[in-house]
Amino acid sequence: MTRLPLFVLWGFALRSNLYPSKIRLDASARALVPRISGRVLDVGAGSQPYRRYLGEGTEYVSMDISEGSGADIIGTVLDIPIGDGEFDGIICTEVIEHVEDPQSTVRELLRVTRLGGLMYLTAPMSWGLHYEPHDYFRFTRYGLSSMLEREGFRVLEIRQIGGVFVMSWARTSDVLITLLYRIGFPLKYLVGNKMRISILSLIAFPFVALGDAFATMADAVIPGSRKDALGWVILAQKNGKSAEK
Repeated sequence: MTRLPLFVLWGFALRSNLYPSKIRLDASARALVPRISGRVLDVGAGSQPYRRYLGEGTEYVSMDISEGSGADIIGTVLDIPIGDGEFDGIICTEVIEHVEDPQSTVRELLRVTRLGGLMYLTAPMSWGLHYEPHDYFRFTRYGLSSMLEREGFRVLEIRQIGGVFVMSWARTSDVLITLLYRIGFPLKYLVGNKMRISILSLIAFPFVALGDAFATMADAVIPGSRKDALGWVILAQKNGKSAEK
C-alpha cells in the first residue's frame, strides 16, 4: 500500500495544491515511473507532472485531447494517431475513468506499445466526481488486472493507494482544502495565484500531515481497512497477443 513520506507532503505544500489524493499519486510515480525508459508516451498528459521522474536520455512525448494543451500530439486515447509499437513506455494516469470504453482504451494502449514495453497506469476506486460530466467509471484491482491481461499486458506490480481511513481522510481534507483555497482567493490579487496556493498550502500542511499520519497508522493496524482504497497504481508489461485473439 502506498505510504506518504513527510517530505512528499512538504514538497507539495511548497509548489502545488495540497490534496492528499494527488500527493499519493505523485509518491507512487516517484517510485515507479523511473523504471520506464526509451521513447515514452504520456497519454492525457495535462501539465506533465510525472515527466520529471523519467531518466536522462528518455524521449518524452505528450498527448492530450485539448487543442490548447500544448501537447505534442492531439488526439483521443480511443484512437491514438500513431503507428503500432512506436513507444517503449506509456504513462496513463487518471485517464481511463474518463473514457466511455475502458477496454478499448487498454487495447489501443497495447497497440502503440512495443513488445516488452512498460505501462504505468493509475485509476480511482473511491474518488469523488471530477471533470464532470466525463467521469464514467471506478475500478477494483481485479477489474483493472483483468482488462490489462485480457488484451496482452502482464501486471508486474500493483499498489494500493490508501485504505478506508486514508480514503476517508483524503476525501474530507480535499473538501476542506478546496474551501480554504476559495476563502483565500483574494490573495491572488496581492501575491499572484501561484504564491496564493503556496501560502494556503503551507497553512494547511500541519493539519493534512497529522491527519494523514493517523489515517495511515489506522489502515496499517485495523483489520479490514484495506477493503477500500482511493485507487490503484499498476506497472504492466506488453506480453504478446491477447488471450482472446
